[in-house]
Amino acid sequence: MIESYEQSLAPPNSKRRRSILKGVVTGIVLWPAKWVRAFELSRPIVAFQRDQLDETLDALFADRTILPHDGINIIATDLAENGAVVPIKIEFSIDHVASVIILATENPIPLIAKFDFLARGTDFVATRIKLASSCDILVVVETQDGLYSSRKSIEVTIGGCSV
Repeated sequence: MIESYEQSLAPPNSKRRRSILKGVVTGIVLWPAKWVRAFELSRPIVAFQRDQLDETLDALFADRTILPHDGINIIATDLAENGAVVPIKIEFSIDHVASVIILATENPIPLIAKFDFLARGTDFVATRIKLASSCDILVVVETQDGLYSSRKSIEVTIGGCSV
């Protein structure tokens, strides 16, 4: 008699509502965790752990050949007074660019940045980088057809990186 009385007080779809609510709460809680995991997988963590340029290139591209290309233009000053903030712009006239990678040959960690492109929408990347000392900037553009690179030498008066 008591059970039938309690059942008559409960709304008819309360179990269904509870299961929907549990699903929504679980989704809200787990969605950021999945996003963070996807972000971690997209970062070249192994390449950021290398301290030599050859090791970094190997971690990023394995045995793929990197060819020089005239369609990559690195716009930066030839003499940077402060290596802590060096503005740089990379313009490229290459089709189907998947990513742009910036490396500094003399930095303690050569990999400076990697920009991934989901769709063709831009033909340049502009940012500010840190340079430990005078060195070459190596830019690698990854396309569906292969890897292409360009270099520019920058002289630094005051280094911007410390170990």
